[in-house]
Amino acid sequence: MLGKALQKQEKRPKVKKIKSSGKEGIIAQIDGSYLPMVRIKEGEGDKRKRREVNWEEVRLALAQGKGEAQSHYGVSFGSVDEAGEVWAQSVQDVGCGVNSQIHAVGDGAAWIADQSKKQFGKKGTFLLDFFHASEYLGSVAKEKLEENERKLWLTEQQNLLKNNEFNRVLESIKVHIDDKNTDCPGFEAYRYLKNRKDQLNYKGALEKDLPIGSGLIESGHRSVLQARTKIAGASWLPENAKSMAQLLVLKKNGEWEDYWKLESIKLAA
Repeated sequence: MLGKALQKQEKRPKVKKIKSSGKEGIIAQIDGSYLPMVRIKEGEGDKRKRREVNWEEVRLALAQGKGEAQSHYGVSFGSVDEAGEVWAQSVQDVGCGVNSQIHAVGDGAAWIADQSKKQFGKKGTFLLDFFHASEYLGSVAKEKLEENERKLWLTEQQNLLKNNEFNRVLESIKVHIDDKNTDCPGFEAYRYLKNRKDQLNYKGALEKDLPIGSGLIESGHRSVLQARTKIAGASWLPENAKSMAQLLVLKKNGEWEDYWKLESIKLAA
């Protein structure tokens, strides 16, 4: 009964109508992490001998009104399109309206940027997580510069990025590219940032007092899901993991009491 009720919660229909008036600014983030899942292979005999444990992805989405402390979460174990719909639902639930501007931030995974564009369209902008971009720059500094020069060079490049001078950053990286080794950190960093030039408007975000990092969703994975589901020695049957994740999200969203009241009414009817 619990599993079926939570499946209905997970598959609730998307909000099709946008409110005429909503929150002016909404921060939206999404990311995936992995949980240990148990599956029993088909066959006869001892189930323990047919037991397989694999790490499978769960995607957590959040939305938060600008200037607010409370985030609203959604969770998906399905496709990237399903995760995108859950993300859009979280944005709707937090108070999206026709006037709202959605500020999405995520790491370099292509599916996140794609879903941001698909779900939010012209109402949204997507920003590459600043610290993810900095990791690529740090790899260049670590391989090509002396230890006493690395921090200064990295700080200079970060400041240029924050000022939207990404072409100067690309020129600085070019100096450290090994033409004979396309796997070198310099080549990887150059290609990575060049392919995401439309995701690097850090100056615009900072001027509007919007986050340039995806720390909210990273913290959410730890506090909402992993604190309970990713404990030492634990592994989950897929159906149990889905139910537990939905319960954790309900509780974090402050919907726990309302949900159980509604289920009680349904059972009494």
